Amino acid sequence: MPAWVVLGELLWILVVSAAGSSEVEGRLRDSLFVGYHVDVLPIRRLGQKVPVRVGMSLSQLISLNEKDEELTTKVYMDQEWIDYRLTWNPDEFEGITSIRISADEVWLPDIVLMNNNDGVFTIALSVDVLLHHNGRVQWQPPALYRSSCGIQVTYFPFDWQNCTMVFRSYTYDASEITLLHPVDEKGQEVKEILIYENTFIDNGQWEFQHKPSRKNTLSSDPLYEDITFYLIIRRKPLFYLINVIIPCILITILAIFVFYLPPDAGETRWVLSWWTTGAVGVRVGLGRLSTAELALGQEQQFTESKSPCKSAFRTCSENPLSSLSRNLDVGRSYPVPWTLLKEDWEYVAFVVDRLFFWIFIVFTTIGTLTIFLDASLHLPPEKPFP
Repeated sequence: MPAWVVLGELLWILVVSAAGSSEVEGRLRDSLFVGYHVDVLPIRRLGQKVPVRVGMSLSQLISLNEKDEELTTKVYMDQEWIDYRLTWNPDEFEGITSIRISADEVWLPDIVLMNNNDGVFTIALSVDVLLHHNGRVQWQPPALYRSSCGIQVTYFPFDWQNCTMVFRSYTYDASEITLLHPVDEKGQEVKEILIYENTFIDNGQWEFQHKPSRKNTLSSDPLYEDITFYLIIRRKPLFYLINVIIPCILITILAIFVFYLPPDAGETRWVLSWWTTGAVGVRVGLGRLSTAELALGQEQQFTESKSPCKSAFRTCSENPLSSLSRNLDVGRSYPVPWTLLKEDWEYVAFVVDRLFFWIFIVFTTIGTLTIFLDASLHLPPEKPFP
């Protein structure tokens, strides 16, 4: 028999098999949705509850906006429930055990993010549901959520945040459905956010400490139930150490040396102040951090004001006292050399400079160490629910 004849027969068998399979699946769909209503709860008797398992797979932590207190995440919602009306015997349909159906054709529990920050309750894409022959319905739609998250920046940039995502049914209460955690292959409940390393996109600013989930109820409202997912994240401080903290320390060291210079080093003081101002300008130009720049600018204004104010104080104190000294010397028989009086005041200014030099060093060192030690002790909890 020629080879082309054999290939033609094989192709014909494949076409007939595919057509037969499509016909069987079409017949299965027709039998499942006879008298089916998507708005009716899948319960056999009045008063029963539909168990709905709700889980989450995190694909990416996109950003945490401190100003708007908004967490943006890309997730996949894992939802599963039993619809007794969508069951069949696989032997009657050539062994078909599962099919995919449009989500608009079946009953959905309407699980939405309640603490969203943009008023969008719907998911990003309505994908098909996976329907099994025993009535088990699995739905894993992707979503891009913007949830509200209270920000505490007391220990910035050594801070950590606890952001929550609250999910519950928008249509049904606890008397109609009951929310449960998903189960793994061993039948144990999964009470955390799942992260798959092969699909997860890491965030360069935040790292995960804990990611648990918990079912919450209210004693004052027995009809309330929700599944809350917690993201306890810690900021990576390396970027801010290089761009904010180290430049601030260097500028502070420059400011300290203003007190170390002798009082008559006017040009040197001006040059040092100019270098300090230039350092701040470079920091502002390279940092591109508006909040840190504002705080740094305020600190710089305070730092630069020390040298001019001190020079003005010396000038104002020298002139009136020198005039008073000249008036008192009129009745005396011997003149007081101006150079001696000037040297006395220069010595006073030198002593004041050294005094403020050490005071500034002590207070700056103690304050810096206190802030860093306090921030180093501000760690995330070892357990998410102590």
